[in-house]
Amino acid sequence: MATYKNSYSKQEDSLLWEIHEIRHRLHKSRKQKPLQEINREAIEKFHAWKKERKITHH
Repeated sequence: MATYKNSYSKQEDSLLWEIHEIRHRLHKSRKQKPLQEINREAIEKFHAWKKERKITHH
């Protein structure tokens, strides 16, 4: 993920600012993990989401 300087201030667009901050924190937390670990966690979360969705929709 490319990093960039915001072209807007927090006062100009607080939602876009918050999204940028969240993405920045995710990038920092993931850059130390191996790709295989990131993929494994993503698959686990996806399966948990599918299971929860199936329970709540039936």
